[in-house]
Amino acid sequence: MNKKFDSDDDVKNFRYIVAQWISHFLNPIVIAFFILLWRAWSIPIANLDFIIFLVAYVLVPIGSVLFMIFTNRINSIYPKNRKQREYLLIIGLTTYSVGWLIAFTLSIDNFLLMLASVYVLATIAVVCINRFWRISIHCIGVSGAATLLIDEVGEIGIYLGLLSMIITAWARLYLNAHTFSQVLAGLLLGITIGFIAILNIVSEV
Repeated sequence: MNKKFDSDDDVKNFRYIVAQWISHFLNPIVIAFFILLWRAWSIPIANLDFIIFLVAYVLVPIGSVLFMIFTNRINSIYPKNRKQREYLLIIGLTTYSVGWLIAFTLSIDNFLLMLASVYVLATIAVVCINRFWRISIHCIGVSGAATLLIDEVGEIGIYLGLLSMIITAWARLYLNAHTFSQVLAGLLLGITIGFIAILNIVSEV
């Protein structure tokens, strides 16, 4: 009987660890980093484009999170307290907006510009929503990026996009980080913002 309980606990611990790693691997900062690497590998992009995106969408956001943890302004890299989330969102919105403005002015790679637009629009939406509700930022980020990938690479993007959305939703629910409605709303909002970014950038080309 004790062995069965131990086995059940081991399975739960394993699932918890997997859910945590999925949350870390598919958070918006890491998504931006890996998409940037993929884009730079798949097509030639200017060094300046790479640096702008890396600084604005990866280095500054992750540096801000670490600084706020070390100075006790937030108690987790994924704070549940809406006030603490607001600190990160305002910093994110500022750096994303500056990055987007520079990227747009310099006419960088269209796909990266669409991704930058997703981050800006998503953060604006979350800043507003966060005042009265705690929507899943993970799900917004992964579904917004997945929408762009599906548009960019077709069938492979569909498989990768759907898989990433499903496992991210499962992870956030398993960790009790969000309710089902918060996860679903995040997925739908991210997809919507992804389409808006695609339509806006394509219309500018």
